[in-house]
This record gives sequence, structure tokens and C-alpha cells, in this order.
Amino acid sequence: KANHTTYIQAIIVNVTTDNAATLTFQDTAGTPVVIHRTPASPGLGPIDTSIDFGPVGLPLTEGQGLTMVTSAAGLAAQVVVQAYRRLTAVIAA
Repeated sequence: KANHTTYIQAIIVNVTTDNAATLTFQDTAGTPVVIHRTPASPGLGPIDTSIDFGPVGLPLTEGQGLTMVTSAAGLAAQVVVQAYRRLTAVIAA
């Protein structure tokens, strides 16, 4: 959303079907900024690596959203993203 910044506080990944693939979380900018990539073949269940950016969160590029990209077909997971968006630029009248 224009004039707003999204802050990612946590990403929770629970793998339900394992595969030799990764999940990449990045913003939707023209040149995406990667904020996290899971290990390949992570195994079933919760991802062991902590994807916690704290209560303030990790800011994405202003005006951009979050996207998840898979490196190959076959990996399935339940994904929960904790985030908030706030106004970070002046809106013209």
C-alpha cells in the first residue's frame, strides 16, 4: 500500500510435505529484498530456525508487500505471518 511500510514480526512455518526445496520470503519490490530463506529438505513439522524479528519487526520496502517463492514444486507447509502496516510517508491532500 502506497505511503505505508509493512513490518514482519515473525514467520511460522510448519512443513506438511517435505521435498528438496526452499521457501524464500521477500518483498514485492522490482528487485526483491530477501528477508528469509528456509533450508532445503527441512523435514516434517516446524522449521527449527527461528524466524522472529521481535515486536518492532523487520520493515519491508515502503509501499511493498510480502511474497513467498518456492524453489521447486512438492514442498507444502502451513505458513503464518505476524505483521503490521503503518503510515510512513506524508499523504498529499
